Amino acid sequence: MPCISTQPLFDFNDITIVPHTTTDIISRSECHSYDSTGFLPLYTAPMTSVIDETNAQYFEQAHIHTVLPRTVPFETRILYSEQHYSAFGLQEIESIIAEHTSYPNIRYVLIDIANGHMQKMVDLIKKLKTIYGSTLHIMAGNIANPETYTVLAQAGCSAVRIGIGGGNACSTSANAAVHYPYGSLIVGCREQKERHGLTTDIIADGGMKWFSDIIKALALGADAVMIGSLLNKALESAGKTTVLQWDGTDERYTVGDIVDQFDTVVANDFKQGLKLVKEYYGMSTKRAQKEMGKTDLKTSEGIIKTQSVEYTLAQWTENFHDYLTSTMSYSNARTLPEFIGKANYCLITTHAFNRFHK
Repeated sequence: MPCISTQPLFDFNDITIVPHTTTDIISRSECHSYDSTGFLPLYTAPMTSVIDETNAQYFEQAHIHTVLPRTVPFETRILYSEQHYSAFGLQEIESIIAEHTSYPNIRYVLIDIANGHMQKMVDLIKKLKTIYGSTLHIMAGNIANPETYTVLAQAGCSAVRIGIGGGNACSTSANAAVHYPYGSLIVGCREQKERHGLTTDIIADGGMKWFSDIIKALALGADAVMIGSLLNKALESAGKTTVLQWDGTDERYTVGDIVDQFDTVVANDFKQGLKLVKEYYGMSTKRAQKEMGKTDLKTSEGIIKTQSVEYTLAQWTENFHDYLTSTMSYSNARTLPEFIGKANYCLITTHAFNRFHK
């Protein structure tokens, strides 16, 4: 029976960032948290309860890379892919290849499947690159084996989504027993990237519960991080938004009311104490499968739940920027290339993690 590793593998809770021996950075204001395109090293997860065609602009304005989910109409995704990533399933990719003369301007494609280890997907990536060449940027995944990163990179991917079973709305690891601890997976993919001289971005996808998880992912070698649950908690995220509590003097809201989160009155009331909740669900749930037009529904490996709305996108991104640049200052890194995959870290015990992580 093959064993990938006889050494214990680690997750985000098993490590902490260790400061550089000395640093000549005086203030975190000297550090820059934006990539070469002027965006934060973040992507929206292509989830219906995070983003759609009606709110993508808010994420763009917050300098977060966007990916439209497969529940958005096909032609809308095709048009959007001329400037930003859109997600497509395997059958849709086959359709694009067969009718590629009808889609001459696509530039950013995410091949969005649960099992990114399929040879069929590798073959489709090669066909797309043969047709569109260097003008097409392909992101693919998800994977949970460092060697598969190399396979997809060499097939022509610009970015690879890594991580299976760790998402906050995913039950794959609990039910299907498929997973690879995130920390070790990122390090393993980074080692593959450097060993083979690859330029394909590593996108750590799913399961980020804290700002520190995102920062650790970058420190270990992820070029960017894909976010679902944390962005769902932002007022501007997609999906049904419901009133949980209103303590105002008037009776403008009733518990259970569905509100328009983009309405300026609702936004102002939220800042004054209006409590809201949002739906959040994985894209392998039967609900999401139906929204994608599927009739042969598969056993769900996703979770449906509600989450409290805790902040606006502006508040969240400001906090992320401040925490990331603070960590960069400890690591003597003024830019993301100086920080990603280069920060010092050490393994810690569960007791040590619980003591400082409150």
